[in-house]
Amino acid sequence: MGIIEVNNYEIYNPEKDSGNRGLFPITSIMSHNCTPNCRPVVQKTWPFENQCIATVDIEAGAELTITYVDLLQPTK
Repeated sequence: MGIIEVNNYEIYNPEKDSGNRGLFPITSIMSHNCTPNCRPVVQKTWPFENQCIATVDIEAGAELTITYVDLLQPTK
């Protein structure tokens, strides 16, 4: 259960009447980096597909990374 909890994504819910989570196999196994080169984007409507978007130019063979935390929040 812990593995699922740390690898899931919050699903957009405009009504805020429930908390929905999604587990997306590709982005859920990506490595963390404090200066990531990609970001996951979850579609806001059914079927809630997930894409990984490059945020910088990535050299061939480089590891694709995302951040597990909100980079705008303080480090504490």
